[in-house]
Amino acid sequence: MSRFPSRLLALLGPPVVPLLALVTAACQRIPDELLADEEHGNAAVVPVPPPVFRCVPGSENECEASEKCSATFNANGQTIYACVLDDGALAPYGLCRPDRAGAQDACPAGYLCILAAADADEGRCLALCAKLADCPGGFCIPDTIDKLQVCADECDPLAAGCAHGLHCVQQQRQFACMYPAGSYLGGPSEACNPAADEGCQPGLVCVSTHTLLGCSDASCCTSACDLREASGCVPPNICREATLSPTPAFDHVGICVTPG
Repeated sequence: MSRFPSRLLALLGPPVVPLLALVTAACQRIPDELLADEEHGNAAVVPVPPPVFRCVPGSENECEASEKCSATFNANGQTIYACVLDDGALAPYGLCRPDRAGAQDACPAGYLCILAAADADEGRCLALCAKLADCPGGFCIPDTIDKLQVCADECDPLAAGCAHGLHCVQQQRQFACMYPAGSYLGGPSEACNPAADEGCQPGLVCVSTHTLLGCSDASCCTSACDLREASGCVPPNICREATLSPTPAFDHVGICVTPG
């Protein structure tokens, strides 16, 4: 209030002070949708703050020789990348148990124990990343549980699949070896979310309704197919080029759609 000229305050008179106080209080008030509804027993919805980077995962010389840069979580669920004791006794992709508070999960430097599912007790040591260059031959994408950036190998949905218990799922208009989220359950012609590449079982692709018979939602799952072969889709569907961006090694991957 000290920024208001004294002559202006004198002209406005005493009511301006409580008025400004009310405006200030209103600006600081927490929105109703973020508060708990005690009458209905609903829990408060509090947004998680963005990650804090005290070190950069995947980069060299970020920590002391006896430390590793890893992801920890505070009481609010916020991710904090920090230098912690390097307790790495496991190999990459080794089975592990997460330690959210201190990252003492026995994973090697540059890796973190990523759960296979939200209710799982075990996971695997996956490589952390900050950019695509940290993941030669793969992608730097969010994991499906905590949305941490991890390296994921590119994969062929028509091949045998991925190693280490990972699955070949659609991700960022391509296919990557990762743990599918709990929402990756949709079968052929069942609803999915193309914006987030979610909702389809491994090996299936999310497409819009106008390209798939029997789909009653905005987008549905369909099978991947081999463009080099005439078969592979259930009639009347046929194999067409997918609106994906595969590397040349996987440019034979198409999707089953309804002609017309």
